[in-house]
Amino acid sequence: AHEMEDGSATPAASPGPAAASASTPPPRDAFSSPDFSAVDFINRLFPDEASLAQVDPLIERLRLRVRKVDDEILAAVRSQSTGGARAKADLDQAKQAIVELSGRIQDIKSKAAQSEHMVQEICRDIKKLDFAKKHLTSTITALRRLSMLVTAVEQLETLSMRRQYRDSANLLEAVDELLTHFASYGDIPKIADLQKRNTAVKQTLRGMVFEDFHSKWMPTTMEQDPAAAARLADACLVVDALDASVREELVGNLTNKELMNYNSCFDELINKLTLENIERRYAWIKRNLKSKEAMWRVFPARWRVPQLLCMSMGKLTRTHVLEMLDTSGPHEVQATLQALHQTIEFEREMDEYFGIDDAIVGAADGGADGG
Repeated sequence: AHEMEDGSATPAASPGPAAASASTPPPRDAFSSPDFSAVDFINRLFPDEASLAQVDPLIERLRLRVRKVDDEILAAVRSQSTGGARAKADLDQAKQAIVELSGRIQDIKSKAAQSEHMVQEICRDIKKLDFAKKHLTSTITALRRLSMLVTAVEQLETLSMRRQYRDSANLLEAVDELLTHFASYGDIPKIADLQKRNTAVKQTLRGMVFEDFHSKWMPTTMEQDPAAAARLADACLVVDALDASVREELVGNLTNKELMNYNSCFDELINKLTLENIERRYAWIKRNLKSKEAMWRVFPARWRVPQLLCMSMGKLTRTHVLEMLDTSGPHEVQATLQALHQTIEFEREMDEYFGIDDAIVGAADGGADGG
């Protein structure tokens, strides 16, 4: 028999033709076939007695093959043993690497937690510093305003004693604006003292302004003292800077003063008032308005002092006429119509007289609003 590459054997050729035709070579992988049968395999190798002469050589070759297979098995076992050790070493190394990696991950997590904690502390410190900056800025601003307020109140006191009304008016507005920032600090002694001093200065200025108008707002005085008109005009600026009630009181006092003059001129004629001499009153009002134009100019145009005075005199005249009509008997139609015509003419003249001023005042007010 001949040995195959995979270890199977084939029978040698038999001397007879019958034996040669009866023998068939086994498959190369006969031993690995699931249908392998040892008896059939041997019968195929030795189909007759003549082929038994090849048994010994075949046995020897099979022994060599067995030894070769044993060597291969031993080499495979040794290789597997060495591979197992190497695999175990690799597994241990992998486990060690996993442990080290786990340690590194824990270390990274720990450092990340520390970093997060550090960031939170930094943010907390930044917030504290930001609040401190805001408070410090507010404090510095408040101190600057307080310093400006103290200086302004002191200057206002000095200027008010000198009756420098124009500068005082500017400072009054500045002090009032500064005090608005300290409105909620009225319980602080320094702020309360400044508020009291400001109120006292306002009262002082109010008294001085009323005193100057009482003594200087007269035709003769203003003619003799050229600076009187300018001083009274500046005093009006102070009145504007004070409460609105101060202006109403001042205008009311001056209007009452003029009404007293008007009333004193015609008081003795009240009982003798007739519709025929009503024109005298209108003429007096017109002369009074025109003769005192320099006096009206000391007031700001938006106050409309002459207009208010004219309206007040018209109301007083109406009262006198109504009293006259109630106390006297019937009047002639001609006298009534003439008085009515004179009244309408007086109203028309006053409309024309104040019309230009009203247009100017309206334009000035519009310009001020637009500015």
